[in-house]
Amino acid sequence: MNSYLRDKLGALAVCCFLTALLIYGGLVTGLVFKEPDVCWLLGSGRWIVEHGQLPSSDPFSYTTHYLGAPYVIEKWLTEVIFWLLYAKTTAYGLLIFDAVLLAIASVIIPYRLAFLCGWRGYRAMGLSLVVMLASVSRLACRPEIFSYLFAGVWMEVMIRSDRKCKNTDQIDWIAVAVLATCTILWSNLHTTFMLGVALPLVYSLSQVAERVLVPELRTKPFNWTMPIAFVACLLASLINPYGIGLWTYLPYVFGGFTKTNNEMQPIWHAQPWVPTYYPFYVLLFIGLKSLWLTRRQPLQKGDLFFKALIPAAIAGAFNTVRTIPISDLFMAGAIPRIEPEDRQSEPDDFLFRVANPMKPAWIALCLVTTAIGAMLMTKAVPPEIAQGSKAFAPPLKAIAWLDKNAPKGNMLNLAHFGAVMIFEMEHNPPDFIDPRYNLFGNDLLQDYWKMIDCKDNWQQLMQHYKIDWTFLPPTQELSKRLAHDPDWQLLYSDDVSAIYARKHKLQ
Repeated sequence: MNSYLRDKLGALAVCCFLTALLIYGGLVTGLVFKEPDVCWLLGSGRWIVEHGQLPSSDPFSYTTHYLGAPYVIEKWLTEVIFWLLYAKTTAYGLLIFDAVLLAIASVIIPYRLAFLCGWRGYRAMGLSLVVMLASVSRLACRPEIFSYLFAGVWMEVMIRSDRKCKNTDQIDWIAVAVLATCTILWSNLHTTFMLGVALPLVYSLSQVAERVLVPELRTKPFNWTMPIAFVACLLASLINPYGIGLWTYLPYVFGGFTKTNNEMQPIWHAQPWVPTYYPFYVLLFIGLKSLWLTRRQPLQKGDLFFKALIPAAIAGAFNTVRTIPISDLFMAGAIPRIEPEDRQSEPDDFLFRVANPMKPAWIALCLVTTAIGAMLMTKAVPPEIAQGSKAFAPPLKAIAWLDKNAPKGNMLNLAHFGAVMIFEMEHNPPDFIDPRYNLFGNDLLQDYWKMIDCKDNWQQLMQHYKIDWTFLPPTQELSKRLAHDPDWQLLYSDDVSAIYARKHKLQ
């Protein structure tokens, strides 16, 4: 193939890639604000900024004490960042920030990982495209976007350090400093920071196992970079408002309530044949193929860690669909890393010049393209908070009514209604529950389902929690029952919500 034709094909590949990024930005706009979670994130961030401190007890609900756990806002820095962005730049600014961060994590970093491991041209670009498509299944404006970013950062730093320290005992202090510094941020942004502590530890253990399994490696110097990084990251994770209390709170974050959370279900419980999962299956196939092709390849330093990362990432994604983007990033780093050097690709001249992921100009072009795609889609889907969808309609009219006519006493509300109230109301009536499920615990969550669905001992539970009024969809079973109960009175109703109160409380 002559150079002219090769350059034309390269230009076509770049145009297709940027078009995909344009569409990706549009998908971010179309999807991320449809989740009610962004409402309580913004409402909580506003409270922290306005009061200049973290709350010692929950300012939005009256039932968190039933959990019997310390009150910990483990995502507090995300909430503050989101609120400041929203307050200074409106929903448009928050949307562009989200789109750019997702593009860095799911497009730029995977491309860089492949490039660092010797992949060039179409192969590196193709792997990045698959990871980008796989991330569409979990697009969100939520704290986990920071975990996607940091998971990618960890992979790049560890790949760089792995190559730098391959045959030397010199400690890569830059890698240690970067990981420790990022851990301070990560541990205040999202609970998945524990991965940042675990990865250097697993690498260190794999390094020991390699020396046990391959006698030839015992003659090479043992490098202490990752063991030191593990200790540094562990200590850095304690730099947060709760100290060691953040670690002891983690069991509550991943408690029993996750069994009823669709996002935390295994992939086979979450409609596994939905098309948005197909790119992940492609990545899975590529990862397993790489393991098979390298099965007889002699182990070199670091190989065991990156080989083990592929099945671990696949298992994590199958166990919990929410982890798919992080699993994608792990495989994006591991697949090209374990490939023998004699199978690595030669650089394509045009793509190497124009689409080099290490050049700031290419990174900027990708991010600007994503932002343009996100902005173009706002013409069709204006970035509103709270934003309605087929799955959920925010009860904005009812909340406006409640602002002036809120009944007294304990409210039983739909969880997502609670999220919208936290954002829309300066001082919302304390809710029974909202999507911050870790603050309430599994026992209260199950009682909530029993009451609103009128199952088992729901009437006794209504008495136990001293429910005085309800704020639920009119189609909810409890609303239907109360409509015919002479002890309850309808105060407000529309197509989205109905508010009932005990008659004796109105007297």
